[in-house]
Amino acid sequence: MRVFKVPFSEGLTSLDFLSEESRKYPIVATGLLFNSESSEVITLSLPVGSTLLKLPEAKIYSSEFGDYSLTYKVSGTNYIITRKFSPKGNGQISVEKYPAFKEFFEKIIKADGVQLALK
Repeated sequence: MRVFKVPFSEGLTSLDFLSEESRKYPIVATGLLFNSESSEVITLSLPVGSTLLKLPEAKIYSSEFGDYSLTYKVSGTNYIITRKFSPKGNGQISVEKYPAFKEFFEKIIKADGVQLALK
């Protein structure tokens, strides 16, 4: 069995400023996360005789900060992975909204870290 991480070009791996449980000051994430929509499609062509151990479930999240989706489908012998993120708002995150912001982006980071296993 071989395990590999999906190589997203715009995937989130970590956001250091989310390490705190609470904040004293607001976040201005305008250029970091709220600059534009992102979308990418990855087509995996597996080696002959290989199959994915399990096709992951789609992840779809929506909040006042954005919409995120990560979907998987099979097309013939290819696996197609589609990742989309559409930011909402102006990127100004108040201290009061920080916990919801943190929770939303932690879900995205976890989804972007998906690993696939070949058998």
